Amino acid sequence: MLCLSCIAVQAQPLNADSLYSKLKSASKDAELFSIQNKLVDFYIERDRDSALYFVEKCIALAKKNNMLLDEATSLSNKGHALSHLERLPEAYTSYIHAIETASNDANNKK
Repeated sequence: MLCLSCIAVQAQPLNADSLYSKLKSASKDAELFSIQNKLVDFYIERDRDSALYFVEKCIALAKKNNMLLDEATSLSNKGHALSHLERLPEAYTSYIHAIETASNDANNKK
């Protein structure tokens, strides 16, 4: 008889305190982007103003390093936060820029 057991695996919950401590010691742009993006994920449904603060930092880092898909994703996150703050014209603009940026990345890869 074969007995199989399933192990439930849960992702570690995001913890802002640990992310802030990692942020202080981060030195490379890719590492900064990753940590700040996790802070966006942490705050996007909790504190949209904080999410916007970190998403702007992510957008700047992505632009600086020509990371077009990361920039597009961050612009989309910005649109999400803005739409929930009922800043709809800004959200629309952010979503349009996200689509344009992602399209530019796709065109660059052809």
